[in-house]
Amino acid sequence: GFALALGGTLLGAILLGVVARVAQVPIEPSPVWLTNVLVLFQDAVLLASAIFFASLAARPRLRHFGFRRTAFWAALGWIVLGIASFMAFSYLYGLLVGNVDQTTLDELGADRGPIALVIVGLLVITVAPIVEEVFFRGFFYGALRSRLGVAGAALITAAVFGGVHAGTGVKAVPPLMFLGLVFCLLYERTGSLFPAIALHALVNTTAYSVAPSAPPGSAIVAVPLGAAMIVGCIALARLSPSRLAGGRASPVAPAPG
Repeated sequence: GFALALGGTLLGAILLGVVARVAQVPIEPSPVWLTNVLVLFQDAVLLASAIFFASLAARPRLRHFGFRRTAFWAALGWIVLGIASFMAFSYLYGLLVGNVDQTTLDELGADRGPIALVIVGLLVITVAPIVEEVFFRGFFYGALRSRLGVAGAALITAAVFGGVHAGTGVKAVPPLMFLGLVFCLLYERTGSLFPAIALHALVNTTAYSVAPSAPPGSAIVAVPLGAAMIVGCIALARLSPSRLAGGRASPVAPAPG
């Protein structure tokens, strides 16, 4: 599992680097469709890497990546604790380093009209939470956990998660690393990926609504999308199997906590 996680992450990082290089086209401003297509391709790379390397150990199923049932009230409690911890860390970090501005919304062209506003909202609030949680928590953390334990796997996963977002602003990396740690511990304590996806969508919804770089009207798009993601996670969690087949952990994911 450890070798598969490293291999999958390395492949994903290389391909993401290639895409980032291709994205530097000599067009000002870059077409919104090109930027968004490249983002979708990046997400596809992450998913494909996770599925391919997981398949080398076992036939991957949704439950192996964390799509499992969990207790609603317990999960809600951990989500509240997680977001409170992240807010406290972000507040203290802001006092030390000042405002933390990310360039993600500007790069995606969220301010280039109503259609762009909706497309970017879908990418940030629906696609990104699902893809990143499947890769970083369902695959990467799950594989590392089998060799390094909870603490080591969570710290490495959080560091990589923050590092891959460095392009949005270096000052934003430490809060994102902390958030990645919160996602790992949330996954560990609930045994399900749905709470992490819901919290990820909530964080992105908030950023898309109130961030300094958020374009006018973004809250009108963000709030319904975020609410739909959270409701969807609750509903799907109730329909998912409660544990892995045979009651044993997959080599690519942790057992329910």
